[in-house]
Amino acid sequence: MIPATVRRIRGDERGITLVELIVAIGLLGIFVTILSSLYISSIQAMAVGRDVHGNTAQASNAINEITRVIRAGTDNPVQGQSLNNPAFEVAMADRIRIYAYINLNGSSELPVMIELSVSNGNLIEKRWAASQNAAGYWLFPASTTTPTSTRTIASYVVPNTVGGGTQLFTFIQTNNTAITIPTGPNGITDPTTLRSIAAVQVALTVRSSATDASQQVTVTNTVGIPNLGLARTMS
Repeated sequence: MIPATVRRIRGDERGITLVELIVAIGLLGIFVTILSSLYISSIQAMAVGRDVHGNTAQASNAINEITRVIRAGTDNPVQGQSLNNPAFEVAMADRIRIYAYINLNGSSELPVMIELSVSNGNLIEKRWAASQNAAGYWLFPASTTTPTSTRTIASYVVPNTVGGGTQLFTFIQTNNTAITIPTGPNGITDPTTLRSIAAVQVALTVRSSATDASQQVTVTNTVGIPNLGLARTMS
């Protein structure tokens, strides 16, 4: 006679039913789906964090360079001319060209002409070195000549125009009001208006790619120009 314990063990060797198998597969599928969702969410969060960090770092570095350039702006004495040329040769929503009597690349303290402009989604910095004539006046080459140096200081810059969105450069007078930039290809051209620029408000927006605006970052700063001696009223 087979003992009852042995009969019970043999009876349990029948395996699992189809219903039990289906339930087990369903639970396994739910578990795998949850793990997959957590993994994908983690990867996406890491990618977003990486893009935001990269865009923030790029925008911060670029606006620091823009600030250095603008703060070094100085008007330019011209031989035989009673008034100095304004510090700004070009003042547009997405382009400035400015005289700076400090060579920011070194310690020689020689004047340079610097242009910052947006081209094909890149913020480009161009520099032209000045030369000195016999009378001691500094002469700057035409902007159509080959620059002494050219470099990209930010990529995937969001286009900024006067007609839509926040413009890259806004020019501020001593009373803290913004100067209206005339429509047309040349921006502000009146010498008196150019001489009235006491500060520049910069709003730089960069993104991870030309089409991905999900993690774009905007950094702003208002930069005074101490060399011009134009004190702004305190608000």
